[in-house]
Amino acid sequence: LGGFNELMRRLRGRSIRISVLLVGDGLSKDIAAQLHDLSLATGGVFHHSSTKDALALALQDFVAPLLLPEAQRDMLAVSQQQDYMRALASGEAQAFDWLPMPGAAA
Repeated sequence: LGGFNELMRRLRGRSIRISVLLVGDGLSKDIAAQLHDLSLATGGVFHHSSTKDALALALQDFVAPLLLPEAQRDMLAVSQQQDYMRALASGEAQAFDWLPMPGAAA
C-alpha cells in the first residue's frame, strides 16, 4: 500500500476515490483488509471475489455503484466513509496518516 499512501499524501486536500476489485485469493487477508479500508476511507467501492465465477456478484457490488449518477455516487461515498469511521473507532480498520480525522485541526 506504500504507493497508494504516498499518492494520497501528495493529493492531500483533494477528493479522490479509490475503488478496488479483487478476484482470487492471491493476496494475504491482511493486504485484502488494508485495500478494503483504503477503498472505504476514500469513499470508493470494494469487492473481493475468491473465484472468477462470481461475475454477477462483482457486477452488482462493484460495477453497478460506479455507474450511478454523480449525486448518488457522492451519497454512497459518504456512507462508505461513515462505515470506515465506525470500523476505525472500534479498532477494526487501519488508520491512514493522510486521512483527516473529523474534528481534527487541518
